[in-house]
Amino acid sequence: MKLHIGRRATLGAVGVVTLLLLGGPTIAVMDPATEATVATVEIAETITYGGTDVDLRRAAAEGFAIPMVTVAFTQYPYVVSYVGPATASREVGAPATVRQFGAPGAMQTTDFSDVTPTVDAEGYLRIPPGRDPGRTEARSATYVVDSRARIASGPVALGFAEATDAAAFAQAHGGQVVGFDELGRTAPAPDRERLFEAAIGMRSGWADTVGQRDRAAADPTIVGDRHPTLAAAIEAAPPGGRVVLPAGTYAVETIEVDKPLTITGAGTETVLLGDGHGSPVVIRAPDVTIRNLQIRGVGSVGARPPEEGDWDTSIQLAYGGGDAGIVVDGAPRAKIEDVAIETPASGIIGRDATELLIRHVDIAGAKSAAEGFMGVIVIGAPALIEEASISGGRDGVYTHRADGTVIRGSTLTVHRYGTHLMYTSDALVAGNSISGGDAGVMIMTRPVGNLVIGNKITDTTYGIVPAGGEAYIADNTITRSGYGIQIAGDRHLVTRNRVVNNTVGLRANEIFPTNTVIRNDIIDNDRPAVASLGPLRTWTSGGVGNYWGPLPAIDRDADGSYERAYRPTAPRDRRVVSDPAAVVVTEAPVVQLTRAAESSIGGLRGPGVIDTAPATDPFTSPAET
Repeated sequence: MKLHIGRRATLGAVGVVTLLLLGGPTIAVMDPATEATVATVEIAETITYGGTDVDLRRAAAEGFAIPMVTVAFTQYPYVVSYVGPATASREVGAPATVRQFGAPGAMQTTDFSDVTPTVDAEGYLRIPPGRDPGRTEARSATYVVDSRARIASGPVALGFAEATDAAAFAQAHGGQVVGFDELGRTAPAPDRERLFEAAIGMRSGWADTVGQRDRAAADPTIVGDRHPTLAAAIEAAPPGGRVVLPAGTYAVETIEVDKPLTITGAGTETVLLGDGHGSPVVIRAPDVTIRNLQIRGVGSVGARPPEEGDWDTSIQLAYGGGDAGIVVDGAPRAKIEDVAIETPASGIIGRDATELLIRHVDIAGAKSAAEGFMGVIVIGAPALIEEASISGGRDGVYTHRADGTVIRGSTLTVHRYGTHLMYTSDALVAGNSISGGDAGVMIMTRPVGNLVIGNKITDTTYGIVPAGGEAYIADNTITRSGYGIQIAGDRHLVTRNRVVNNTVGLRANEIFPTNTVIRNDIIDNDRPAVASLGPLRTWTSGGVGNYWGPLPAIDRDADGSYERAYRPTAPRDRRVVSDPAAVVVTEAPVVQLTRAAESSIGGLRGPGVIDTAPATDPFTSPAET
């Protein structure tokens, strides 16, 4: 099921809409006052919320069903499709949603009553061939939660028009039968920051375990008189042995390592020189270590034309099939450390290589993004990349369905993206220094649970772009960039970041009012914030906002927050930071009256940002920048 943005007619600030299912995947949006059809909207042309792109792509490719709830709001010009009824139940009546979108009008949910769904071995919902689930009014439907049913990103509830059908499904596949309002109350609201910090500990613990892995020393097989070539030494060495390359230059075509080995050189004095075609080293066996050498003469093919296949296979064949200094092909526990690679294509490619460790590598790529490719590509399994230095080429580290990858303590100076997470959830990007290019950290294709912590990003077009869900963006410093952080996606916690001396501090580009943006220092940017898509955002939570610099306002109760709200996207408020005299204008009665009207009447709310508790002092020390 592909979901795209599609507009419907705006019915006004207080209008009510009704959704009627027509003969196909369409919705008729009607004005009940006149019973006239205002617009007909394809189900596939709605704003989608919740879930991930992996959910939708796998469902389309593998033919399993995803329960959806479709909602029209009274003050919002889009129809919204929620992935999963539980998501809809939690969000449609939330105060922030109602404040910004208006009250939910009619809601329809995927109805499984007439199709007798089953659950396959992976937990995915299957319906008989040629049968499509219908839709029914969401509030009156009956739902099954905590069954074995799931989508790629986790468990999912499903709705039934008939309560007896819901009970039958629960008896066959487990779970509880609940009403719509109960869906959002099946679990207590989590302490998001505590959960994110726990996730950091888990990912760091996994990385520490992988990083501490070492191999016992073995008798060396030395490339020299008895074994004149590296290939000969590899063939002669026993499994688990050690091949030693003394200082010198060794001409190779493609060396395939097909047994557990440690191959070690004499540092920069040992050079593996490829013939300029293909990849000089390919690892196909478990427990292989490559260390203390240089690799040159890599082929120039960044990505090969994909063969026909599904979306996943196409990426793996195209990106994973390019040239690199070292390719790890399905081999677990490979270790690459203290290796320098010069490459016109990619540096290292890991394909389904579990527990891949890349440490202390120096990868020098092409002089432009158009000429080169990726420093490190990780596909299909998590890897640990730490204390690496990657320069040139297109992206520093590119991941594809490599959930749980850790990128930490590295220096990335590239032409496009420092780190590029595609279809990758639960990654940790921590303590890196990233500069140059279009973006420091780019999260695409709506993954969830990524952690971007304590990075220093300079001289980029965008510092951080978390275009996914449930990301933790904390303790980063972004300077001298076009946009510090683009607040895209949903359910993020953006906190304790220091955004200083950029053209724009923060850019609000999200649709849904579910991101929490607090305790950030947004200082000395040409513009503190801009807003594009979506209605008014409130970047305050629990009486805590952000620091925007000294404001000519008063903190009467000495609680650390100014008494008046601050709108960093409003020209009249923006000026008070650079021109204290402007406060006279902002406090004028006519301006106050206008502000009150904008706050109370949904139709007057612009696509801006408001901080209702702007801080009087920075949350971090200037020394941390």
